[in-house]
Amino acid sequence: MYIIFICDFDLFGYGKYRYTFQNRCREEEGLLLGDEVNTVFLNTRGSNPEEVEPELVEFLRFVKDNTGKDSNEYRDNRVRMMYDKVKKLKTIAEMEVNYMASSWWLEEEKERAYQEGEAKGEARGEMKGRMRKVVDLCCRKLAKGKSAAEIADDLECDLSQISEILEVVQKYAPDYDIDKILEELC
Repeated sequence: MYIIFICDFDLFGYGKYRYTFQNRCREEEGLLLGDEVNTVFLNTRGSNPEEVEPELVEFLRFVKDNTGKDSNEYRDNRVRMMYDKVKKLKTIAEMEVNYMASSWWLEEEKERAYQEGEAKGEARGEMKGRMRKVVDLCCRKLAKGKSAAEIADDLECDLSQISEILEVVQKYAPDYDIDKILEELC
């Protein structure tokens, strides 16, 4: 069994591309634990290419700087395949970032639209509430026999607006169903 670490720095400082360790007994030099575990540290900054396979050096060069423009920069087929797969994954990752950005933008836009709709709904509700109050006051004052001019003066409203309201209100006299009046006005 192998445990492999790939480092972009020289963990041990001896300039080796590869450091391999096995479980050995400290007290008995030749005694191995026998668990067949090999721990390998690969170093992208090694300086002993003559001591390791050229494919390993090329692989570690790829790991260190895989910004090459073409997979043909590498002689080893396995490194070229990795290069192509990494390039494809980077494209997918970029697409994912773009998707996440657009998804975030859509969520922001949705929230903005919701808040805008909520604000419009509140404004509409407030306007309807004021209109209800004006209609209610018009009904009461009309029931007391006041004229359109007197009602407009009392409510400090434009006579033409009050006249439009009273035209509808009078259809519902003497009961003055405010909901039906509002429905017809709005």
